[in-house]
Amino acid sequence: MDQRTEAQTVHPSAGPTSVLRLPPDSAIRHLPSQARLWSIAAAALFLDLWTKAWAFRTLSPVDTPEYLFGLVTLRRSLNPGALFGFGQGMVDVFIVASLVALLFVVYLFACSSRRQRVLHAGLAFILAGAMGNLYDRSMVKAQLVTLAASGSDPSDTFIAEVVGDPDADPVQIREWGTRSRPQPYARERIVSIRTKGVVRDFIRLELSLFGRPLWPWVFNFADVALTVGVGILLVYYWVERGRAPTLKPGHTDSRTAART
Repeated sequence: MDQRTEAQTVHPSAGPTSVLRLPPDSAIRHLPSQARLWSIAAAALFLDLWTKAWAFRTLSPVDTPEYLFGLVTLRRSLNPGALFGFGQGMVDVFIVASLVALLFVVYLFACSSRRQRVLHAGLAFILAGAMGNLYDRSMVKAQLVTLAASGSDPSDTFIAEVVGDPDADPVQIREWGTRSRPQPYARERIVSIRTKGVVRDFIRLELSLFGRPLWPWVFNFADVALTVGVGILLVYYWVERGRAPTLKPGHTDSRTAART
């Protein structure tokens, strides 16, 4: 067999790991690394889902926020969009994006070394944040009601709960997640009623600069976990890049020399 034919022969033991080129000490083959990733993700996911349930069970449904130390307010808010309220109504797109993000996190974990503990913590927070909001978009449903303009009243779209038959006239609509008495809306004024998955938010920072809020969005712990996880990854890769050895002109890397 000549060298060319031998080079084209694939060893029988070569499998998916050869395609992915996992490191010899891949974290996905290391049980302590697996335990670290999933335990952090499970704890952060539990905190997110528990606080959402507590907030929507305890807080008033009307806009009467509760203040914490004058810096944070707790107020119920339903978000049909993505992180911090972006992309209103694009629920299906964000469900697919969340699933892709989860697969990418698992891929990064598999390609990492068992010694990269800080990286694993960052991936765990991203995993928990994506799963927390994915649960809400898939399981928490509400109606987006769009009203036509009437007289001096402009058109309006709001999140609510339709009670009874949505084709009745008038349509009975009330605040989502409450037992309040529904309000009648004339059927001719309703442009559309769409059922969408929504994310439960309840935290807002009351910080301002020159009279303008620095962070006007209402968010949850899943958003915090995503932000913290991405921040950890950015800092980690920045530090690792700074530690990478630099070769002076005329010097040869020992690994390169060994291959020549």
